[in-house]
Amino acid sequence: MSLSENSIDPQVLRIKDIPQNREGWVYLIHAVGTNRYKIGRSVNPVARYETLKKQSPYPLQILGSFWTVDVITDEARLHQHWEKSRVYGEWFENPGGAKYFTLVCSNDNPTFISFTKWHLFIASQLFLSGNIGCTKSVDIIIASLMILYDCAQSRKDLVIIDTLVYSNIVSYYNELPEQCRTDEFLKGFIDGFLKGAYLREVSHA
Repeated sequence: MSLSENSIDPQVLRIKDIPQNREGWVYLIHAVGTNRYKIGRSVNPVARYETLKKQSPYPLQILGSFWTVDVITDEARLHQHWEKSRVYGEWFENPGGAKYFTLVCSNDNPTFISFTKWHLFIASQLFLSGNIGCTKSVDIIIASLMILYDCAQSRKDLVIIDTLVYSNIVSYYNELPEQCRTDEFLKGFIDGFLKGAYLREVSHA
């Protein structure tokens, strides 16, 4: 069954829905000795952490962070999610500890994750399972590129992620002749891009 424009989950992000130049990091910081946690965003979380340490009366510890294609939206959604626990600004309080402020908990290892990434992941499963029909009718759901995002997330050198990877692929795709703009072509193109990225990474190792 194909996925028509009318059946798209409104929570699923599409390429045209994501503003440009909003990539960055969202971080979770704990004020050690208190029940307070800060959820903030920065293009350089390490530098931001150093600045906050100088301003805080308590020792600070970075508990988690993630890179996202839309840092403003992700931070806002996290703030909204825990609004009832807000003390002031970007600081929240809960005696439940760090697990309270994580969206995924695996055993004793809480994971601080992105709302955006989660939506991209869900939609990518639809794409890869073949449930998306005519690409043109759904404006190329951006989640079809989730495998690229996930690949980057799994790397150790997250700071040097090429933040233009999405816009480069989208621009290339949009310039293709209409007869080439099919799901099968896009799958093949992404697969080729991933293999090329892997070869480039190996050659520079």
